[in-house]
Amino acid sequence: LNSNGRPFFLGTQTMFYSYTDAYPHSSGQTSLMSLKAQILQTNWCYTNTDLADVQFIEFRIINRSSTPWVNTYLAFWTDDDLGISTDDKIGCDTIRNLAYTYNATNNDGIYGTAPPAVGTKLLRSPVIYTGNNNDTVKYYNPPGSQNLITKAGYKFIGMNVFNYYNNVSPQPSDPVSNTETYRVLEGKWRLGDSWVAPNGNTTRKCFTGDPVTGTGWLNPGENDRRFLQSFGPFNMNPNDTQSIIVAQV
Repeated sequence: LNSNGRPFFLGTQTMFYSYTDAYPHSSGQTSLMSLKAQILQTNWCYTNTDLADVQFIEFRIINRSSTPWVNTYLAFWTDDDLGISTDDKIGCDTIRNLAYTYNATNNDGIYGTAPPAVGTKLLRSPVIYTGNNNDTVKYYNPPGSQNLITKAGYKFIGMNVFNYYNNVSPQPSDPVSNTETYRVLEGKWRLGDSWVAPNGNTTRKCFTGDPVTGTGWLNPGENDRRFLQSFGPFNMNPNDTQSIIVAQV
């Protein structure tokens, strides 16, 4: 709320809502027990010329159960259908904490020539305790306010996983169980295989090349792609809160 006790609007337009998984439910081929998670989500945007194509989103995740969440991963997941969905590629920029979807060619069945790309820029990741006073996090709470929070002995996790899968074979295809989904959150294929970069090293971030110059490790082929930026593992005690903020560009 603002100083007058009214809803605090972050941008020219602001949406805010709350949801929970407080009830057992089904997801795909699995039944999931409730984690008693509450999500406070805020979306906002501006009419400024430089920000006209940007949407900001905060997910505030709260453990409302009486049980700690151990080895927790939180993730931002998206299935960007960039015009025609079957000609998409994906990639990530590890320096900019940016994940993106782009067209395989300079033509798309819906956009036509020179189709755009869409990126998800990580602005704030979950915070973990290190106990090292050289580690300090600073953030505004709520975003867009002047209320600066400074915490010594903590650090931001950052985008330590970028993973993707197809909706069809070949691998990596969609996870179909709780165990397979957790592996994907860890940065693996659903069956437990690790990504291997062109230099032969295993990694939790795939396709880190530059599609503009055509250099580095690029997503082969083209199809309908889903990807996620994942953060973890860490523990969340009852009533702990973590925040993820992204900008969709």
